[in-house]
Amino acid sequence: MHIDLKGLEAFIAIADAGSFLGAAERLNLSQTALSHRIAKIEADLGVTLIARTSRRLSLTAEGRELLPRARASLGELSVLVADFRHRGQARKRQIMVGCIPTLVAGVMAPALQTFMQTYPSVRVRVQDGYASVLAEMVRTAQIDLSLMVTRGTHFETVFEPLRSEGFVLCCRPDHALARHNSLRFGDLEGYDLIGNSVIADAMRDIDQLLQWRFRVENVATAIAMVEAGLGVTLVPALAMGQHNRARLSAVPLAEPAVVRRLGLLTRPDMPLSSPAAHLAEILREAMWDGSAASFVTKDETYS
Repeated sequence: MHIDLKGLEAFIAIADAGSFLGAAERLNLSQTALSHRIAKIEADLGVTLIARTSRRLSLTAEGRELLPRARASLGELSVLVADFRHRGQARKRQIMVGCIPTLVAGVMAPALQTFMQTYPSVRVRVQDGYASVLAEMVRTAQIDLSLMVTRGTHFETVFEPLRSEGFVLCCRPDHALARHNSLRFGDLEGYDLIGNSVIADAMRDIDQLLQWRFRVENVATAIAMVEAGLGVTLVPALAMGQHNRARLSAVPLAEPAVVRRLGLLTRPDMPLSSPAAHLAEILREAMWDGSAASFVTKDETYS
């Protein structure tokens, strides 16, 4: 159903001004254009709204009935339009992105430094957390996009694979395993291992069992325990970029191959704002420009 908003606006202006001349001046229209608008809405509605005589102008019964309802409807519409205009402007001033913790320092932070050179006034909210939580936040439009490990995606979201990342042994430089160029799981026997949720998740599809001396949730906690001399841990290669290499060593895990796929999760039915799209492109480039390149390979599905 077509709603003649310009006709309603003209009708209200005439009722308020009390004349065609006053209404035309208020709307910055010619009297002819204003008359055409009124004639059109009266034709659409099938009723006469304004009684015209040579001496005076008055509203018909239908016009008097329509006026307060038209005024209220246009008022509500104006508020609605202003609200959505404010939202649109807010999207240009602020973006919301997700990132798994192991990629914050090595990928997201440098990408944001580059991003701020182009959009210095745009505020960025970074939500770090588990991939499953971030995926739900993308699906429900709480965040614009997320840099994360691959997950079984919901039909409303799309995962764009960018990189395959291997795991490394994190140990202190004075540890016996730090002298190796690469390691196998068998080489870890007899050493105190500090487990974390990330390596545990990556090993679900591998027929290999490791005996942990300690078990923690976060990679950062596991690395802190390594620094304290409590043992060694297995972490994603990029996670080592956020720590002081003078206090830690990273040795590639060669056999069996434990990898995880990294990329961007978005909702294709919700186009990104210009700032968010720009950050997404920076993240795509940053995912291949890392210091852990010897342990990380570009995903063949991305070009």
